[in-house]
Amino acid sequence: MGPSAIWISTVVCFISFILVGLSFSFLMVTPDRYIVLTMTKPFTDWPTLSSLIRDTESYNPVNNSRFITEVSFANKNGTGKAVLLQKLLDTASCTAPTSVVSGVIPANRTMGCQCITGVYLGFLNATLNNSVNISRDVRDKYANEITGCLRFRTVWQSYGCGDKCWIHPIWVAFYSNGVLFLLTWGFMINYLHEIFGRFWVSPVKFFRVIMCVTDT
Repeated sequence: MGPSAIWISTVVCFISFILVGLSFSFLMVTPDRYIVLTMTKPFTDWPTLSSLIRDTESYNPVNNSRFITEVSFANKNGTGKAVLLQKLLDTASCTAPTSVVSGVIPANRTMGCQCITGVYLGFLNATLNNSVNISRDVRDKYANEITGCLRFRTVWQSYGCGDKCWIHPIWVAFYSNGVLFLLTWGFMINYLHEIFGRFWVSPVKFFRVIMCVTDT
């Protein structure tokens, strides 16, 4: 290990020590500038979604029409001209306000939302002449078609992972620079041990000397 190695490690050690001090200073000044971590997952509650069709034994054609543009990203609490579609898209997170592209409606937000809307329109066409007492076979057919929409891309749901699930960017810098400082400092001490070895007294030797003095 040549002199250049010790010089490089000395410079790195000095710089990392300065960065540790700066990081600690920024942590004291901005303790609340942390990033809250969130997690994402695709929609998976297909049994609940299909049950909305399967349990619809009757509906009011006035409040369940082909006006798919009536479904908005803000839940209307069952009002409007497409109540059943609103419930379906709400359950599938197609109406979730996160990552909404301008000019896109919930009914065609993703391929999965388009598929659900298509099943809804097919259900209306199949029950157009009998919306009061819908047969179980018809309901099961379109409930199964709703489940078949899982092959298409759905909306990913974002949610927080708790009050303590956060990270401060300066903490990352503080930790990284601290590790680098300790590594380079340890390397320097190990390299210079031969030079300053004669001044070093290990704890074991020191303890033995003390014991010998005590015995005498």
